[in-house]
Amino acid sequence: MKKYVLLIVALIVVLAAIAACAPAPTATPLPKPTEPPKPTAVPPTAVPKPTEAPKPTTAPTEVPKPAAADGVALLSDRCASCHNLDRVRSAAKSKDQWTTTVDRMIGKGVKLTDAEKSVLIEYLAKTYAAAAPQPTTAPATPPAPKCDKLASALSPKAGELGAADKPIVITFVPSVDVGLITKGGTAMAECLTKMTGLTYKIEVGTSETASVEAMGGNKAQFGFLNTFAALLAKEKYDVDVLLVAQRKYGVLKPDKTYTAFDFDPDKALAGQLTSYYKPEYFTKTGSGIKTLADLKGKSFCFTTASSTSGGIIPRAVLKAMGIDPDKDMKSSYAGGHDKAAISVYDGTCDAGVAFMDVLTDSATNLAGKFPDIAQKVTVFAVGDRIPNDGLQAAKGLDPKIRDITVEALLAMMKDPGGNAVVKGIYNYDEFEKADFAKYYGPFADTLKKAGIDVSSLVRK
Repeated sequence: MKKYVLLIVALIVVLAAIAACAPAPTATPLPKPTEPPKPTAVPPTAVPKPTEAPKPTTAPTEVPKPAAADGVALLSDRCASCHNLDRVRSAAKSKDQWTTTVDRMIGKGVKLTDAEKSVLIEYLAKTYAAAAPQPTTAPATPPAPKCDKLASALSPKAGELGAADKPIVITFVPSVDVGLITKGGTAMAECLTKMTGLTYKIEVGTSETASVEAMGGNKAQFGFLNTFAALLAKEKYDVDVLLVAQRKYGVLKPDKTYTAFDFDPDKALAGQLTSYYKPEYFTKTGSGIKTLADLKGKSFCFTTASSTSGGIIPRAVLKAMGIDPDKDMKSSYAGGHDKAAISVYDGTCDAGVAFMDVLTDSATNLAGKFPDIAQKVTVFAVGDRIPNDGLQAAKGLDPKIRDITVEALLAMMKDPGGNAVVKGIYNYDEFEKADFAKYYGPFADTLKKAGIDVSSLVRK
């Protein structure tokens, strides 16, 4: 038993020795905790740019602009139905002038849409353009009117004619541009008010006969009536003629001197003050119209039906020659002396008539608006003498009011500034004190002998 115990102990010792001599086991390291993988750096995704439309391989289509051919077609279709296109082709105007012409034709019945109107004006302005005007020296500015109070000035009471609450009315006939008349007439009335102590205001009649009726109905106390209107006003309402205008006779030249047409029997009077004037007949330069007889079959522009030199007298003269303006000519009324000249200048009419010399008249200033009008329009005849227009007073007007108004107007004409105001309305150079018998009476007698009845010829 003892032997077994010793044997077991020895075995344990041997095993312990073997274990001690064996190499130490290599410790297996515990794996480190796995770190989450770092994300792979990816460049940030950019916000996508808006997708651009692919560029066309050809130029983008623009809204088509009106072709020149459209203007040609409109000119042929709309304009040639009323008149020969030669007058258009021979014209040369600015865009504004062509716009005025087209507007006038629309007023006469030509049908154009707004788009067609624009196309036609653009075509005309490009194809028949006006030459650039030559620079001119600006006219000297006239001095301001003096308008000093007269020693005989009146002091009307409230409610009396001439007081501020009951102004004296002066009527003007619309023979030239209404804006021009209104501007000059207003300046005249303001000066008269300062000079006389009376209050004045103006009106421009819608026609010559409208001004006559205003005086006859005592709605206007004074009137600047044209010759035929003065005759009618005398016949119907017995108005008083107070002043007759005087103008320098003839044609105003660029150097401010006067000349006259070679065919005018009164050409020796050029530059002199006269109390009468004449109608002048004009046509487009090169038209072939040389006498009144050549007007038959042509288009012709009168001024207004009740104008002396621009309507009644020329119509009577043509009828006496055997030419009926309503049957043998394509007659129309342009609406004023300046408008008749413009209508020939722009080709609306083959010929026309107005007072002499509307082309160079300083008040209408056509030469300033159309620098080449004297070259494009030619005067081929003048008529007989007609007494000038002037100032008339309604029947029964207080003599004190009548006399001081005349005194003030004559004083204005002697003052350079006042003269410029009055001249700017109807191109008056002076006034002559005269009654009906001096000029209008003999003229009325001449008309009666010729079988012309004033009241039947003057139209509203």
